[in-house]
Amino acid sequence: MSAKQKLISQQIADQLRDKIHRGQLLPGTPLNLVALREELGVSISPVRDATKLLEREGYVQVVPRRGVFVRQVELEEILEAYDFRLAIEPVMVELAAPHISEAQIKKLQENYRSLFTIEGGSASEAFRAMDMALHLTVTKHCPNRIFKSMISSIVGYIEWSSGYALRNMPDSLPNTVEEHLKVCDALLRRDIAAAAEAMRQHLLATRARITTYMGVSASK
Repeated sequence: MSAKQKLISQQIADQLRDKIHRGQLLPGTPLNLVALREELGVSISPVRDATKLLEREGYVQVVPRRGVFVRQVELEEILEAYDFRLAIEPVMVELAAPHISEAQIKKLQENYRSLFTIEGGSASEAFRAMDMALHLTVTKHCPNRIFKSMISSIVGYIEWSSGYALRNMPDSLPNTVEEHLKVCDALLRRDIAAAAEAMRQHLLATRARITTYMGVSASK
């Protein structure tokens, strides 16, 4: 695969992934590769390569003789991903904290607090764009390369669960923002233990919210 074709495939995968996160492509939705090729004005090869990438990331499922479908992420998978995150993200906060500047922390605080001034669906959309900011900052400044590699392996689950929560549980947005701010506030005080615990509590709370919603939805 040429560098240009690889770039095109990545761009197509990014577009499809974003639509899945936004709920524009729901679980079970078939992906018409020919229609995608025509819509994007590219050959079929980068489209196929993009779907292979999304399949490896767990976003789509290839069903022999039927096609490619957006995959339904099961509650058990989400819980396993959160068990993993609970094991390493608080530790990553401890390791990253000394390397995150005061200016970076204050910028995160400013961005999260600004969400309280946005009304309606615009707040959810704004938060969706910012939700990963804290987690990415921690990952970027964590000096442990193995932890970085491990967390990147489940970024799809992280982004999917964030989008799922915002689409289906918009009332949880204020709590989620407050949880992010608690991590930031502790980082700004240079209270590393409190920052790690705030991250742990945030992950536990998000896990509980998703568990409750998905459990109720499954029983209907």
